[in-house]
Amino acid sequence: PEPSTLLAFNTDKIMLAPAKGETTTMPNAQWADNLPVLFQEKVLQGFENAGLSSNVGRPRDGFTPDYQLVLDIRRFQVATSASPVAEIAFVAKVLGGDGKIVAARTFEATAPAATTDPSAAAAALNEAFGKGARELVLWASEAVGKAAAHPPSHASPGGPGRPSPSSGSPGDSSDDPAAG
Repeated sequence: PEPSTLLAFNTDKIMLAPAKGETTTMPNAQWADNLPVLFQEKVLQGFENAGLSSNVGRPRDGFTPDYQLVLDIRRFQVATSASPVAEIAFVAKVLGGDGKIVAARTFEATAPAATTDPSAAAAALNEAFGKGARELVLWASEAVGKAAAHPPSHASPGGPGRPSPSSGSPGDSSDDPAAG
């Protein structure tokens, strides 16, 4: 599914945060599409660039995945109260074929912005996003690998051979030495 976010970030405008808890749009600056759409495309490209293109796709690609990555964008802005800095934060959840959470994690990254002009702000946001996306790809690949290696002992609702990880806190079953 497309990443979820607050209404303020579901826009094609570049966001500024002049003070904690405040956001405004940057005049005369916008992305090529709404942030959630671009975010999803760039995450997908991250998996493809890591050589995992055969393991990922969008819902509209027409296949039923064993796992889903659900993203919630929390921050994607340039803070301007001190020295300008790009701030991104998002939550990622890996869901098994049965819809239960296999793993979850919050990602945060920052990058300094030379100025608050549109090109510098976009460059800083791209740098911060790149840091978070690299961490996401590594983490999600590991989380799915652990879940697939340790399927629950009960019958899978998806049928034989299709992992159906149990729910719980991140790392519950996959970090259990007795599970493997």
